[in-house]
Amino acid sequence: MEGRLKVWNGDKGFGFISSPGAKDVFVHISALKKMSRRPVVGDVLTFQCHTDNNGKVRATQAQIRGVASTDLTSRSRVSKQLPAQEAQPKSFFSGLLTVLGLIAVAVIGYEVYQRQIVVEVQAQTLVSEASHETPVFTKIVKSQFSCRGKVYCSEVTSCAEAKFYVQNCSGTKMDGDHDGVPCESQWCN
Repeated sequence: MEGRLKVWNGDKGFGFISSPGAKDVFVHISALKKMSRRPVVGDVLTFQCHTDNNGKVRATQAQIRGVASTDLTSRSRVSKQLPAQEAQPKSFFSGLLTVLGLIAVAVIGYEVYQRQIVVEVQAQTLVSEASHETPVFTKIVKSQFSCRGKVYCSEVTSCAEAKFYVQNCSGTKMDGDHDGVPCESQWCN
C-alpha cells in the first residue's frame, strides 16, 4: 500500500499514515528501521498492512519514497573500500612499527633495571664502609679531651668533658650515685 504521513511523534517514534479510501494506519519507527533518515509529516510511504491480535491495523516493512535505505548505503561503503593488495603494506608497516616499539620498550626497561642495580650496589657499599668506620663524632670528642688527672666536677668545664672522664679515665669521682650521668648538679642537669 501507499499513503502520506499525516502525524509523526518523533519523541515517541510513531505516527499515522493516511491512505485514500482507508482508515489511518498506525506506523512505528521499527517498521522504518532500514531508512537512512527519520520520517517527517508529508512523506509518502509504501508499506504492508498487518492486523495484530487485538484487531488493530499497523504498517510493517515501511519505506519512505525517494529516501535511500541503509542497506544501499552500506553496500556503497563496501564498494569504496581499498583492494586487499593495497591494504597489505599498511598491515606490514604497522606490524613492523609494533615490533620496533616493543624492542624499544625492552631496551629502555633493561637500562632502567641496570641503573637500579648500580644504585643498590653503591648504597650497599656505602653502608658497609660506614659500618667499618668509627663515627666522626667520637674522633672529635677523643681529640678534644684527654686524661689529665681531673677527678672532681669542679675541675671540668662541660658536661661532655665530664662524660669523657667517667668513660675513659680511671679514678674519677664525678658520678657519685653511679647512674651513668656525671656532674648532675653542675654540668649535666
